[in-house]
Amino acid sequence: MADVERLIKAGSTLGLAGEELNNWVTTQWAEQEKKRKEEIDMLKMEKEKNWEKQQLVEKELELERLRMERQVTSPSASLASSPREHEDHSSRRSLARSPKLPCFDDKQDQ
Repeated sequence: MADVERLIKAGSTLGLAGEELNNWVTTQWAEQEKKRKEEIDMLKMEKEKNWEKQQLVEKELELERLRMERQVTSPSASLASSPREHEDHSSRRSLARSPKLPCFDDKQDQ
């Protein structure tokens, strides 16, 4: 309401009265509303762009975290499957004692 009163005073100082003043105030009011809506739309677009940028940054951070986790787990996985480790396991098996079983006898074990 204060804007309308300000516009009426401004129109009066311009020498407008009656129907001319009413038309001028209406035109000025419509222009101000249009500018306000444009400003609101621009702010909404900026907010949406910022939100999209934030989402992109969060996704990039998540990808980087996953890469780092993969790097941490990859060396241990490659060590576990290395040929040297397989040799170590096979040599340990050969050193392990096998169970003692009696010798097989054809005459007794049929």
